[in-house]
Amino acid sequence: MSNDPWSIDPENKKQVDDNLAGFIIEHADKSLRHTIEVADKATNRAFTLLIILLPITSTFVGLLVNEIKEKHKYRTLDLYFFGILIIICLLALGMLVKLIFPRDSMVAGREPKDILTNEMLQNELPVEKKLLAFKFNEIKNYQSRITYNRQQNAERIASISHILRWTGIAAFIAIITYVIILYQLAAQ
Repeated sequence: MSNDPWSIDPENKKQVDDNLAGFIIEHADKSLRHTIEVADKATNRAFTLLIILLPITSTFVGLLVNEIKEKHKYRTLDLYFFGILIIICLLALGMLVKLIFPRDSMVAGREPKDILTNEMLQNELPVEKKLLAFKFNEIKNYQSRITYNRQQNAERIASISHILRWTGIAAFIAIITYVIILYQLAAQ
């Protein structure tokens, strides 16, 4: 066995013919395309969250600033909550923007120059064996791309989860801050 994360014993490779290799490639392609679809869904969710969060954050920050400016009656605690709110919102917005920009993922297929190499063509195997060797190589490449994309998707989904969590915390802090300010104004 090699040091690759996934490999097949040479004896077992002899059991794979052209049809089986083609079948494996077909299903590997489906799996890789699924990882790309998951990445697209994560990007769409991030974009949707950004579209929702940006106006809400802007509106609420504007209301808080207006409330503080008009009344000139605030405590340090109010400003502390307000500062935390703005920092959390800016971090969440920054993370969302990062998720929207082009992601690092591996796509289906390879360039011909990566498949058709002089070393492969100079090999003295018969054409059928060369084709099977090409397919084995492609199967390993599919597995590498699928593994990489799944790792990238897991990180992106974890980021979205963190954003949702911190956005919820920010909303809670914003509500508390607004209630405190209103309570102070009513007490005067």
